[in-house]
Amino acid sequence: INRTLAHVPPDARAGAGLRHIDTLVVRPSRDLREVTREHAKDVPGAVRMLLRTLGGWGRDWRLASYLLFEAAYCSELIRLGYEDGRRLRAELTEFISPRGE
Repeated sequence: INRTLAHVPPDARAGAGLRHIDTLVVRPSRDLREVTREHAKDVPGAVRMLLRTLGGWGRDWRLASYLLFEAAYCSELIRLGYEDGRRLRAELTEFISPRGE
């Protein structure tokens, strides 16, 4: 939407109440598929059987990542998010700080 707005004249944007919205993309420092693969042993048997039946077991671990709620896996994701947030603290702080409009 921001790219589209760049092609709209400023007076037309203002008249329609449209404005550019700043964005910040934060990605994990580790591939979450790899984290999921490391915790595959924690996937409950019934879920493992379902994933094998659907062809989603061991292929790229995306489907398993949506179904894995075991404590060790969730704790690792939380730890990773916390560490990534600390690493990006200055950038995140700048992004959420009030700006003059």
